[in-house]
Amino acid sequence: MADMVRVVTGDQLRALSADLKAAGSDLRKEIPKGMRAAAKPVVKQIKANAGSMLPASGGLAAAIAASKITVRTRTTGTRAGVGIIGIHRKASGLLDLKAVDRGQLRHPVFGDDTVWVTQSVDAKFWTMAIDRAGPHVQRAMLKVIDDIRAKFAAGG
Repeated sequence: MADMVRVVTGDQLRALSADLKAAGSDLRKEIPKGMRAAAKPVVKQIKANAGSMLPASGGLAAAIAASKITVRTRTTGTRAGVGIIGIHRKASGLLDLKAVDRGQLRHPVFGDDTVWVTQSVDAKFWTMAIDRAGPHVQRAMLKVIDDIRAKFAAGG
């Protein structure tokens, strides 16, 4: 799921990064670290939702709960922001996590790669996690920005 979920505006990150870069401050390195820490509750909630909402039979719930979910921070350019990205690789390629979040799972019938079906599953394992943890995460990320700005103003 190469989907960016914006919880902090790109303008805020871009402006902070530009100010720190112009001053030659090493505080720029604290931005990604702080954003990853702030987003941890969303990543945990996504994995918990996958484990509890998706079918356990066939291993889908466990597989998605074990997927790589990362936080990407971009501090420059038009796509500056924080995104939560999930990638699940399987033997037959990538699993479409966006489709699973929409409630659609496409898979081969009994492992036969020549016959595929689309199965309905509980939707919104990803979206519900964002909705539930998003406001807290946004406040935490804004605090990271404020804290770095305060350190910078104090000569850090």
